[in-house]
Amino acid sequence: MKSLKTLLFSFIFILSIQIVDSQSAQLINTVGLAYFYKGQYSAAFDEFLRTLRLDPNNTVAHFNLGRIFEKQGRYKDSFVQYQRTLSLDPNHRSARAGYERLIRYKRQVKLSVKTKDEILEEKIDKKDIRSEVAKEELLERRVRQINELFDQRRYTDARKVIERTIRYYPDNGDLYFHLGRYFYVVDQFVASIKKLKKSLSFGTREEDVANYLIGLDYEQLGDYGRAKRAFQKALDLSPSNSVYYEKLGNVLQKMGRNTAAYRQYKEGIKVNPSNVITRVKLNKISKELSLKTYTQGKLAFERRDYINAKRLLEKSISFQNLNTDQLEEAKSLLTISEYWVKKNKKVSRIKENQRKKTQNLRLITKVDFDEAVRSRGIYEGKYIAWSGIVLAVKQYRNRYEITVDIDRWKDHQEDLEGHTICILSIRGKKPADKRISYLAWVEFEGKFIKSKYIKNPFNRNYSVRKQPVIEVTDSRFFYKAYGAGSYRVFPEMNYKN
Repeated sequence: MKSLKTLLFSFIFILSIQIVDSQSAQLINTVGLAYFYKGQYSAAFDEFLRTLRLDPNNTVAHFNLGRIFEKQGRYKDSFVQYQRTLSLDPNHRSARAGYERLIRYKRQVKLSVKTKDEILEEKIDKKDIRSEVAKEELLERRVRQINELFDQRRYTDARKVIERTIRYYPDNGDLYFHLGRYFYVVDQFVASIKKLKKSLSFGTREEDVANYLIGLDYEQLGDYGRAKRAFQKALDLSPSNSVYYEKLGNVLQKMGRNTAAYRQYKEGIKVNPSNVITRVKLNKISKELSLKTYTQGKLAFERRDYINAKRLLEKSISFQNLNTDQLEEAKSLLTISEYWVKKNKKVSRIKENQRKKTQNLRLITKVDFDEAVRSRGIYEGKYIAWSGIVLAVKQYRNRYEITVDIDRWKDHQEDLEGHTICILSIRGKKPADKRISYLAWVEFEGKFIKSKYIKNPFNRNYSVRKQPVIEVTDSRFFYKAYGAGSYRVFPEMNYKN
């Protein structure tokens, strides 16, 4: 019972298709007859052929093809069509009359029915006034045919039409564009690039698409630099096409330029919010960049590289793909980094002002300590840079002084005469940092302002000669016992006095 129902349903379905085809064939025959009675036999011929493609046994189409052949003097072909009509319908009176009429004729004139394209080609070959009009009409018809063949994926037929048409239009950029399009479809990327560049040199209405296809060709060849430039040209010509943003972002991502790719995807979404492919890629890359810049920003913060920490943390927040905890931590670290960046800028301004106020002074970075002590009249008022070990720190009202032993290789407490001792004078209050304490290692830079006898902090005796007093502009203290790292001091000084 079930198989009977299935068979009945299939029969009804096939019958319905045949009814639709017969209705379409009848409509096409009507159009063909209209052309026939106007004397447009080529157009009528095309329409009746269309009918036979739908219904090979259509008697009306066969009969009218016989009439067309008879009008054109192709009596043999006409005779065949009348015979076929009678084989399908023996009672067809008109076909019978035509058949009998042709039997009486013995002559056969060899003529052929020409298509519209063939007629136009003949007019072009004559090279008269009408040839230019025919040229324009033929080109329009051929371009339409090429597009239809591409839509139907009949690429080989499309190529044949293109090459046949290029013979009449050797400098037409649109035809070379379609030829380059064909080579891209069949994976001949080098040939595609050549034809597309030729189309651009001649000029084409599809300039942005030509550059886009060139970009696709280069991308398939692995030349991402040229692909990027081609996609950029296409985007400049058509900035409202979201596909170009997506392809440009894709190539930039392959080049490792993820931030630039992110910007292109974002612009593509602005142009076309419904582009699903671009949105998926944007979400994926923003998540990767958020996590990457967030991690790098944290590492920079731990290294006290606050400028880079601020830049990276701002980026990670801008990508808008951190989870709640990560976002809260990133904002917190960003606030701290901004504070230290501002402070460091202030210190830099102070140091720059110090340089400007003492620009007539020469900075000497390699000065022997003993030479400076022996010839202090030469070095006073100039910049020097030394290092040593801290012996004592003493706070005064507006400054604090650090006693430093320049000779780190000797026992500091045995240097009773203070031959290698100097004083660092730093304006302000001593920082509460244990690295600025006894036996700390210090590197400093400053102005050799004067000399004086220095009191030995161990035996309370004074040095046997005057020792340098340095007004510090920059100093760095190290102390392993209190952990790795250093503490830097930038005193605010006024050299006008």
